Amino acid sequence: MSIKVAVLADDLSGGNSVGAEFARQGLATLVARVSEVDAAVRYGPEIIVVTTDTRNRSPEEADAITRDALTRAVTLQPAYLFKKLDSLLRGPIAVEAAATMAAAGADSALVVTASPPTGRTTRAGRQLVDGRPLLDVIAALDPGASLATDEVGSFFLACGRPLRHLDLDTVRAGEIKTGEWSGRITIADCETQSDLDRTVSAAIAADVRLFFGTYGMGASIARLLGRNAGMPVLVIAGSLSEATHRQVLALREEGECTLLSVDAPSTSEEARRALSAGRDVVLCARPDTLGPSAARLLAPPTRAAASAMEERIARCAEPLLGLVSGLIVSGGSTADTLLVLMGAHGLVLSGSELLPGVPVARILGGSHDGLRCVTKPGSFGTDDALCVARRFVRDRRMS
Repeated sequence: MSIKVAVLADDLSGGNSVGAEFARQGLATLVARVSEVDAAVRYGPEIIVVTTDTRNRSPEEADAITRDALTRAVTLQPAYLFKKLDSLLRGPIAVEAAATMAAAGADSALVVTASPPTGRTTRAGRQLVDGRPLLDVIAALDPGASLATDEVGSFFLACGRPLRHLDLDTVRAGEIKTGEWSGRITIADCETQSDLDRTVSAAIAADVRLFFGTYGMGASIARLLGRNAGMPVLVIAGSLSEATHRQVLALREEGECTLLSVDAPSTSEEARRALSAGRDVVLCARPDTLGPSAARLLAPPTRAAASAMEERIARCAEPLLGLVSGLIVSGGSTADTLLVLMGAHGLVLSGSELLPGVPVARILGGSHDGLRCVTKPGSFGTDDALCVARRFVRDRRMS
């Protein structure tokens, strides 16, 4: 897998909190110390969080460690680089910011130090905690902290780029023009997560690749870049068993999916249309699952007939996979046929099961490397098994 985002965090707990947001959005995420980056990338992460342990270091130590971490991170050629900052502006931020700008070779960056979920906001360029200036409350929050200013821009004066300030009115009016990002560091006021989402989205649209911010910014980047991206779910009911039949009937009862018979001539086009509209689709091997209008009941299938059905439903499904955030397959032979069609090497198991015998995995290799995949045997499981699996995959889409 290619690295989507390399995150540099000055302590482990902060790195973990940001990393969890990327993982929540369906991205394979690893957290590693600087010395372990090379070993960590062998596991194929999409997000690598590098912890530098520099918050309480001297400026000289922080500069050296940050440059080492950045050299390793930049070598991975991530699409985006995110330098996580402490929301109380602790640590050698100015030194690390200058080192990051230099090592990244970036001519532009976005800075947002607000973290609305934790009460940290930015207004008129100043960091606030629960509405109060950070300088007024830092002693109570961290008696050992040494802070000379809560003016966010002051930490970026040594970066060698002009600074631009976006006030709340500009952020909320959506007047962040694409051409105004290049060659400068943009520092934005934000008070809500929506402010953050809007600002980060504008930066990404302007091809900004370097970000400085707190947990709140990490959550925004994760949602905007997440694999799931609000895309729907594809359920493939390839088994002809009664158990799978009942499970598909339960999905039909929920009324939130488009159910299609794989044998209908218009299925491929209808499925593509539904998925493109954001609606989950269930491809059914048994036409009687669709209700009275498709009431032709199946005779007990021969093995040859079942194999032919698995081949048909897999071939119908494979061209649709680029439209979905996740895949649920009922029937081991169907899943195996689909893996062959997409050129996958296999599955990476997460180690968790939604229900007994229903593991969560990712596709390994092939045309849909990294796609979330839930498999279940066709012959058993509770009637709500496919409903549970669908809710699991949907809950991990971008909100």
